[in-house]
Amino acid sequence: MLNRKALVAAFTLFLTMALPAWAYGAAVFSIGSTVFSMGGSEQSMDVAPYIDNGRTYLPFRYAAESVGVAPGDITWNPATSQVILATGGRSIMLTVGSKTLILNGVAIPMDVAPEIAGGRVMLPVRFLAQALGVDITWDSIAKTVTIGEMVMPVSAQPGSPTTVPDLSYDSVVQTVARDFTWQYQGRTFTWHVEAPRDLLDWDRQVNQLTEEYYSGQYAQDTLLESEPDEITNLVQADSVQEGGDLAPWVNEGDNSQWSGYLADRLALCAGSNGFDYFHTAEFIQSFVGGAIPYQLTDVPELPVQTMIDNGDCKDKSILLAAILESLSYRVVLLEFAPGPGETAGHMAVGVALDDSQIPQGETLSYFRYNGLKYYFAETTAPGWTLGAASDQDPAQVYDVN
Repeated sequence: MLNRKALVAAFTLFLTMALPAWAYGAAVFSIGSTVFSMGGSEQSMDVAPYIDNGRTYLPFRYAAESVGVAPGDITWNPATSQVILATGGRSIMLTVGSKTLILNGVAIPMDVAPEIAGGRVMLPVRFLAQALGVDITWDSIAKTVTIGEMVMPVSAQPGSPTTVPDLSYDSVVQTVARDFTWQYQGRTFTWHVEAPRDLLDWDRQVNQLTEEYYSGQYAQDTLLESEPDEITNLVQADSVQEGGDLAPWVNEGDNSQWSGYLADRLALCAGSNGFDYFHTAEFIQSFVGGAIPYQLTDVPELPVQTMIDNGDCKDKSILLAAILESLSYRVVLLEFAPGPGETAGHMAVGVALDDSQIPQGETLSYFRYNGLKYYFAETTAPGWTLGAASDQDPAQVYDVN
């Protein structure tokens, strides 16, 4: 039986004390308080952070100024209900009531819209971090939000690699690190990624349990009785009875949150390189397909394990879907039937896009599902592009959003 109690304790420490960082500890905001700490001194503001429907909202202007943005770099247009930040290499536009954040010209969907409170534009911390390019740590016990220093996106000089912002942790968390290199649009990208060892070990144990369950090494009734629902739901998702619907593997809580950290850094790099909504998705596809070697596996892997141990089409599709979903792309998993003489099928990802988001002059491959156009995203090898032609229709479509 998996030692969930120990893992929960480890994750509690991980979530409340040592979120991955680009920089640390510039300002601390408290829920319900109009006083925040910046550089050790107290500052006042005219609106307090609050929690609404499980979301923690901070005032955009005060959060930006707390990490070094000059007041003159932020403008408010009451006619359009837009707030615009322009400083250094970063341009941000938010519109009250709109679920689209414009970062360096790239439209980034959000699942909530900025709102007005106390005369200030308020934004949930998840999207505030993505907009400002900062680490934001939430302490659920103290009800505080700590914001790190702002990191300006810097494009690489011609001919030199572009570095994606590191995903790293405080020394309190034991991690496993890996460095990635891949190509996109003729440019080389590099990335240093760390993963919590406890989460990686748990992923590997889930994978091993799943393999034992279907190989007959593990009494199935025993597993169903001894493991918690979160484990059995993952294991059984790969069954014939469930139709091989691996959406639960995309949405597993701790891996999904970690995939969000990956997504934030990839989106920041995409924005600093001028990639639009379509090419941001394709850029992320190029990472999964090009930086992670293909390695055949018998049963699915969760995202952290795939990042460290490699994986095949199902594993890399789970990872790609988890990253894109964190950025509010609407995605599905696609299962293809085995070809002639083959015993195993194939898995890829479908990404929903509007006609306005497709590059002009491009003829791309898609299929319709629930009234939307989904474009094929292969992950097996380098060089695949979003919407590259598929020679067959998917046998099954699994909605993960």
